Amino acid sequence: MNKIKLLIVCIATVLSGNAMAQKVSAQDVNITSKGTADLMISLESPVVAAAAQLNVVLPEGIEVAYNEDDEEYEYAKGEIVAKKKHISISKEADGSYFILIQSGTDAVPFKSESGTLITLPLVAGELANATVEGAIKNIKVSDFEGGKLINGEEATFNVTIGDATAISKVTTEQLKNGEVYNLKGQKVNKANKGLYILDGKKVVLGK
Repeated sequence: MNKIKLLIVCIATVLSGNAMAQKVSAQDVNITSKGTADLMISLESPVVAAAAQLNVVLPEGIEVAYNEDDEEYEYAKGEIVAKKKHISISKEADGSYFILIQSGTDAVPFKSESGTLITLPLVAGELANATVEGAIKNIKVSDFEGGKLINGEEATFNVTIGDATAISKVTTEQLKNGEVYNLKGQKVNKANKGLYILDGKKVVLGK
């Protein structure tokens, strides 16, 4: 009987841990050589947070555009960060960026559990056309109600580097052969007539 009770407790603990998991994700990014782009990071949480921290690992030659001398940052264009926010960004010895998002000294909770957490402005040096991988690691979210620090699962995202100055006209059949993004760098599954990014280049979808 004791073994059965112990097994039930173990299962309950595992399920509880899974239920409290934080999911952080980032949209794939398109950036030109010597260009800029925004990296949008989102959070899906079972609780309303009071603070969050994470490390962003970017491909070589791409950096976060920030000023170390500024204590207050306006980079949190997200949907869920409280208005009273303090964001610190620092570059670590391993080349990753440590991001700390606090709700304020008076512990104001985030606006909701899930949504866009932060938008980071990226800048690229002179780079060759390629698709490379970035990562989000060491994710921790502070539970506003219980004050607990909850770990999150690591996530990856793609950074496509390409010369997007040339504009060509393509058909819907051609678009099916590669990944298509809108001008915000968001991947689209179905494209209508208009301007898109295909293989790192701007293309115009005709009829």
